[in-house]
Amino acid sequence: MIFTYNKEHVGDVLMVIVKDSKGAKLDYERKGKVSRVFLEKNGETVAWNIFEVSSLIAIDGVGQITLTDEDVAKLNAELTKEGFSEQLENDPSPKFVVGQIKEMVAHPDSDHLNICQVQISDDKTVQIVAGAPNAAVGLKTIVALPGAMMPNGSLIFPGALRGEKSFGMMCSPRELALPNAPQKRGIIELDDTAVSEIMVPRKDIYAVDMNLSISKVVEDITEDEDFRYSRLPAYDEDIDDIKGIVYIKDILLSTKNKNAKI
Repeated sequence: MIFTYNKEHVGDVLMVIVKDSKGAKLDYERKGKVSRVFLEKNGETVAWNIFEVSSLIAIDGVGQITLTDEDVAKLNAELTKEGFSEQLENDPSPKFVVGQIKEMVAHPDSDHLNICQVQISDDKTVQIVAGAPNAAVGLKTIVALPGAMMPNGSLIFPGALRGEKSFGMMCSPRELALPNAPQKRGIIELDDTAVSEIMVPRKDIYAVDMNLSISKVVEDITEDEDFRYSRLPAYDEDIDDIKGIVYIKDILLSTKNKNAKI
C-alpha cells in the first residue's frame, strides 16, 4: 500500500493506493470520513481516501509518507467503525534501494530492452526490464521498487513488458528530479562503495549500510513545489516502456471531493 498526503493542494486527505487500476472505470462509496475507491466491473478495492485524517492521527509531509503501525491501527479502527470489513496493511520497508545488475540478457521481443537480474540485498534479487543504454552487468544504481512514489507523482507497481515480468525501475537522474540532471537517457551509475538500501526523504537521498550507519549519497533532491495530484505527467524517454507505472489522477478525481483543490 502507498500512503500519500498533500494538504496544500488536496486538503486534509490521506490517499491510500492499494493496487494499479490499469485505467479501468472506477466508482466509490463514502461513509463518514472514509471513501473506498473500487473497480466498477467487480467492486475490487484500488484505493482509500480518509478525510480529516489529522483528526485521527498526527500527519505531516508532502507526497509519499510513512505511517507507524499504531497510526495504521487507528485508521483501521475508523474503517471498522464506518462498516468497512477490509483493513489497511503497513509496509515500512524501503522502496528506494541500491541495486547491482548481476545478469543481463537481451529481451527476445525487443531491439533495445534488456532483462536484468538486480540484486537489492544480500538475499534478494529482482527482475527488471530496462531500456537504459548504459545498463551493464556489475553496474550499481538506484532502484525504485513496487510501492515507491516518484518525485513526479508516478507510482511503481509490478508490471510486464512484452511478456517479461518487471518488479521495479532502475532510475535516471531526471526521474529522481536531481538538480542539473543530464538531459539524456541512462540510469544513475554508483561506484562500488554504494551500500544496499536508501531512504528518500523529500529533500535528500541517504544510504543505509547493513550496520544502519547513514551516509549521504546524493544531495538536494528537489521536490516539484507545483506538483498537484490531478496532473498527469508525460512519460519521458527513460520510462515510456515500463508498464508498471501508474498515475493517481483518476483515483483522486473519482472521490468527487468537492473540497479538494485540483
